[in-house]
Formats: sequence, structure tokens, C-alpha cells
Amino acid sequence: MDVKKRKILALTLFSIYCVLLLWVILFKLMPPCEGVAYLSGTRSISWIPFDFDTNPHHHFLEVMLNFLAFVPFGLLLKQAFIKWWKIIIMAFSFSLFCEITQYVLMIGVTDVTDLITNTMGAVLGILIFIAIRKLKLVNKKTR
Repeated sequence: MDVKKRKILALTLFSIYCVLLLWVILFKLMPPCEGVAYLSGTRSISWIPFDFDTNPHHHFLEVMLNFLAFVPFGLLLKQAFIKWWKIIIMAFSFSLFCEITQYVLMIGVTDVTDLITNTMGAVLGILIFIAIRKLKLVNKKTR
């Protein structure tokens, strides 16, 4: 596949992935009208990262799922030839948008742990892509 087609495909898949990720993060896989009704009423911010002892919203599984959910973020954007540092900024910004939206709409807990794990998930996606490229499983062509 040539570079232009690969970039278009990666960005198309990334767009679909972002819509689905927003649905998962904001509405917990429910229809938006039901998700807002079910989750509304919670407006809090957890400033202490990885606070498993005192914060009941932090569970190891939830943290790992947040981490893994953002791996495709890094993989797809790196496939589209986006620079690694731009991907990290975009992942952090997207995660921050989701956390602020949760706070404003009162549909969950705004959590600094989510910002960290989501961003690190995207970093892992970048590293996986680089490792695959080094193993010569992906063509190294760039712009």
C-alpha cells in the first residue's frame, strides 16, 4: 500500500476509533440519553494519582483498561506518519477534553489518573509501532 493510502486509512480508522472511545468514556457504552441520565449527578475531581486506598473509583482493572484503550491512539496516528511528540500532546489533550466534559456534564469523576494512564497508553502504542517497524513488518517509507 502506498504512503498516501496508508495515511488516509489510518486517519479514517482513527476517526472511527475516537468516536467509539468518546462513547465508551463518556457514556459507558449506553445510548447517550440513557448514559447521561444514569451517570448524572457526580461532579468531583480526584487530584491524587493512583489513589487506590482512599478513592473507591480507582480499581486496578479500570486503570489498566484506561491504559489499554489508548494504545490504538498511538498506533493509528503513528501509522499516519504523525510525529511522536505530537501524538503525545494529542492524546493528553483528548483525554483532558474527556475529563473536562465528564466534569461539566456531571457524568463521572474527573481524575488525574485517567490523564496519566490514557497518555501512557498512547505512548505504548507509539512504541509498539516503532518496534514493529524495526522488525520490518511495516514499510519504513515516510514523507
